Formats: sequence, structure tokens, C-alpha cells
Amino acid sequence: MGADYIPEQDNRAASWMKQFARAVVNDPASYRVTIEDATNMETAVTAFRLSLVVARRPISRTIITVAQKNADRKLAEAKVRPLAQWIRRNGEISDVLKMAAGLRPVIRRARVVAPPASVPMLHAKSDRSNAVQIQVRDSQQSGSSAIPKDAAALQVFVCVTDGIASGGSPMCDANGLMGDWKMAGTFTRWPITLRPAASAGWQTFTYVARWVNRRGETGGFGRMTSVQVFTSTLPRGHQPLHTRAA
Repeated sequence: MGADYIPEQDNRAASWMKQFARAVVNDPASYRVTIEDATNMETAVTAFRLSLVVARRPISRTIITVAQKNADRKLAEAKVRPLAQWIRRNGEISDVLKMAAGLRPVIRRARVVAPPASVPMLHAKSDRSNAVQIQVRDSQQSGSSAIPKDAAALQVFVCVTDGIASGGSPMCDANGLMGDWKMAGTFTRWPITLRPAASAGWQTFTYVARWVNRRGETGGFGRMTSVQVFTSTLPRGHQPLHTRAA
């Protein structure tokens, strides 16, 4: 009989239907139903309630009156159930109105999205124009370049040090991105091409990245990768050549 809103027992079902019918008939517009549908439903509910009274009285309880009560309940449910389901699932009807009609509002639970579990593996190299190309692989997909299912994009950070360095430096410690790390961009496709812009001379550009999901939750950082570039006398910074960003 639908334990979620129509009780199993006849007397409790009749009481609930009375509450539901009264609420809907008194304000059909707010419940987004027609006056005709509300009236027809109330008529069926009233018939069931009256036949229930007759079937419960010892003096009038017979096989015929019980059968009539059962038939009237079946008809009442046929009128009530579609309206109740429509009202309960309709987002335009307030929860206050739904509860006034004896319905439990639908609780829409947000899907839990865990932060990305894997880390991106970067490989950077420079070309003859001193642009830096970064290839991306995922640590848990056998070297695949595809974005993992629990991620939506890639956040890349860069740290610039003067001269030729190997193995990074204390300023380029990726734990918490302390020091001179800057956001290089958020990307969804690769290879990523960036053109460093800094003072003249050799410089080491160290990159690190992490996955981010659609809720903005981030995974851990992968290993750093570094590339040496002889830069021109442009203002210090890190400007994308063509980012192919999200």
C-alpha cells in the first residue's frame, strides 16, 4: 500500500487520505493540480471513508460491505497515489506544503565525490624557441595521458630559479608549495606549451602538478620536473604561449 506515505491499516489510511485531500482541495493551485483532479480525488477518498465506517460497525459488517470498502479503498488509492507522487517529487512545491498534505519531502543527497586518488606525472622539455612543452601521465593508469575519472582538470605550478640547477632547491619544495611557487594554469588537454619570460641568462623552471575534481577538491602533488632555459630579457613571470586550458 506504499508504506512511505499511505499507511497499511484502513483507519490510518483513511485518516491520512483525509488530510491529503483536504490540503489539496483547499489550495489546488499551490499544489500544481487542477480543481477537477482535486475534486475527483476528494470524492473517492470520502467514499472510502464512509464505506469504512459501515464495514467496521458490528451491526452492518458483512461480506458485501467489507468488499465495498476494499473496492472503495482501491479506487481512492488510484486517485490519491498519482497526485501524491507528483506533489512529492515536484521541486516547485515547498516542503511546508508537502508536509501539510502528509508527505515526506524528497531528500536529495549530494553525491560524495572523493578527491583524486592518483597524482600527475610531468615531463618537461624546451625547444629551440625556448618554449617549454609538458607531457602529462597519470600515476595509476599505467602511464596513460587521459584525465582520471575522479578528476576534471590539472593544476600546474612553476618555480623559477636563476642558473642551472639539478634536483630542485629548498625554494622549490612542493610540500605545501612554500616559497616561490606560482600557478602556471589549469588545463584539460596536453601537451601543455608555455613560454618562460624572465631576465637574461640560464634559468631552471621546475614544475609540479595535481589533479582537481569538479568540486574543486584537489589530490596530491606528483613528482617535480625541471628544465633549463636560456631566457630573453623579458619581464619576470611565466606567460602561456598557448595553454589549451580548461
